[in-house]
Amino acid sequence: MTKILLVEDDDIVSRVAIWRLKKLGYEVCGTATNGADAVKMAKEHHPDLILMDIKIEGPTDGITTAKLLKEVTAAPLVYLTSQSDDEIIVRAAETQPAGFISKPFEDKDLRIAIEIALRKK
Repeated sequence: MTKILLVEDDDIVSRVAIWRLKKLGYEVCGTATNGADAVKMAKEHHPDLILMDIKIEGPTDGITTAKLLKEVTAAPLVYLTSQSDDEIIVRAAETQPAGFISKPFEDKDLRIAIEIALRKK
């Protein structure tokens, strides 16, 4: 079963994402609300994929956290966010994500992005 680490600081979005991921047959191996916890969980759980919000709690945003995660895991990263201004897109693209899902999202968008990201790996 594919293990996914979810990094999302909005409790409602996190619960919906977890429910949808489980419904689609994925295992959520951990959830984090900030960059430090995301790095720690990636080291502990060795996820197959990371779903990352760009705007998260703490001093580092999701983009900076993505850079830190590349140092500890080879898991592909898919941004799951409502942030879509040009500056954010450029910064996010520099981290070479495996995908980008805009909130709100549907099951099929989530499944497609995850499956493509896993095949790129």
